[in-house]
Amino acid sequence: MDHQSTHSAADADLPRVTLLSDAADPVRVISAAGAFDLGSLQQLQDVLAETAGDAAVRTVLDLSRVTFGDSSLLNLLLSTHSEQNLVLAGPLSPPVHRLFQVTGTDTIFAIAPDLDAARSA
Repeated sequence: MDHQSTHSAADADLPRVTLLSDAADPVRVISAAGAFDLGSLQQLQDVLAETAGDAAVRTVLDLSRVTFGDSSLLNLLLSTHSEQNLVLAGPLSPPVHRLFQVTGTDTIFAIAPDLDAARSA
């Protein structure tokens, strides 16, 4: 594997969070990408906290590009779910799907198959 391929693979796991909607939109859309664990969760936590106090009808979190999540991600999502109308958008990667399935939280969260379905959920 050459250096370029290694660099690209490493970049895929860097956590990135983007707020895709503005205050005029009644649905907040947040895109998350990369791997999320206790050490990399702060940006997602900050953006979710920022949206918690606004007048949005729901918050959609696009997890389709999240490659990994551990119990700290799960705890953040559960906490957010208890404070606001949170809808998760897939398709979920196998590790993220397994996290929800093994913990039984796939029955707690509203998980839409894609972003369009989540926005209208």
